[in-house]
Amino acid sequence: MDKAISFVKKNRNYVIWAGCAIMAIAVFLNFVTVKISMFGYSTSSSVKFTELTDHGNEIKAISAYFVLIAAAASAVLVYLKKEKYSLISTAAALVITFYDLFKVKDELGVSGVKLSYTAPWIVLIGAIVAVCPIVIDILEDKGVLKTKKAK
Repeated sequence: MDKAISFVKKNRNYVIWAGCAIMAIAVFLNFVTVKISMFGYSTSSSVKFTELTDHGNEIKAISAYFVLIAAAASAVLVYLKKEKYSLISTAAALVITFYDLFKVKDELGVSGVKLSYTAPWIVLIGAIVAVCPIVIDILEDKGVLKTKKAK
């Protein structure tokens, strides 16, 4: 455990940037795959994060672009040595992603329909990776986590 924390501390900016890149890549993946089975026939279709709409309104993919911008903002804040502020944009990306997840689940989650999600979980993984070094620093500052100083 101490080796993992030491690695994260030594490479903190790269770890955060990797998490931001993972969140950005998730924007271009399938958000949900819908599989419908009825009367012995089945079909499936996938919807990309960038293809989500709000009940057919003209504004398309706002959520996907928001996540992309939030990931970029987090990366820039880390570059500017304002890592703790990147928590805000990372949290905002998570909130909007999971809002979309529950919205899609409510609209499509009916009997006979199987939903499988990809992008929301990839965004979550990227956010966890991006937040780990910052959380480690906060816990060390508060004295909750005692580790050896990274060299």
